[in-house]
Amino acid sequence: MSAIKPVGLSTAELARLAHDFALGGMHFVKDDHGLVDQKTSPFEERLMACVEAVGEANAKSGGRTSFVPNIAGPAPSIIERAKRAQEAGAGAGMIALALTGYDVVRTLAADPDFLLPIVAHPAFAGANVVSPDCGFSHRTFFGTLHRLMGVDAVIYPNFGGRFGFTLEECLSIATACAADLGGPRAIAAAPGGGMTFARVPEMREAYGKDVIVPDRRRVAPGTEPGRCLPPPRRHRPGLTGIVKPDGNDRSRDLHLCLAIPFEALNSYRLTFTARGKSGHAASGVGRRYRLTTGCRT
Repeated sequence: MSAIKPVGLSTAELARLAHDFALGGMHFVKDDHGLVDQKTSPFEERLMACVEAVGEANAKSGGRTSFVPNIAGPAPSIIERAKRAQEAGAGAGMIALALTGYDVVRTLAADPDFLLPIVAHPAFAGANVVSPDCGFSHRTFFGTLHRLMGVDAVIYPNFGGRFGFTLEECLSIATACAADLGGPRAIAAAPGGGMTFARVPEMREAYGKDVIVPDRRRVAPGTEPGRCLPPPRRHRPGLTGIVKPDGNDRSRDLHLCLAIPFEALNSYRLTFTARGKSGHAASGVGRRYRLTTGCRT
């Protein structure tokens, strides 16, 4: 996963970055958390341009990159932006829970008409965990509480980066993201904060393969520096407990769409519908799948 930035770039410049990241092999390209609805790059304009740019890159490379817009904003606009992102063919929606309010995310996650995965950003959340005398443990706040609020992936500052989280604290978050809670499903851990490709081997050793790696380095067109870590194992087919056909938590159906490589679907029958502009369908952006092995939309 990599973020387009900084604030102040035009929509065209940000879309070009999104295109280059996708062409370089990133699985997910997201807005930086500071990109909201600035005059230099309004939300609607940036959303459409970046979805289109990622679709074009996918058509060139055969990749399956998804664009993840930041849907944060004034309270009345958040649900509207989330649904607009879904209509436009985005792969997920990102939101900073500590800025927008926790119940906003719970409401969005419970909405039966919203199918996109929700990626939580840690902006403004640090005060919840920095004190040993009050607040929450890292495991409880970024792991357990985020799962209970209904997010699908949680970004948090990785050890050895720009912030002060230790290895033990980060591993506790990743563990809590996947621990059996007797009901809430596992979510994807996404340790970030200035990570680069050079950190990937160290992060593999610490976390294994069940994380998403946010990488901040720009990828030049035509290069192949490597891939992000694979999508979390718990969101792949063939494993128990991926999706329960309960009809209330429908976002995982689309999360499966994001995480499953086509090669892994050879043994499954599936039906799909494609939406979006030309190039999106070929790249997988905007597609919706239904596996006939217990998952349902």
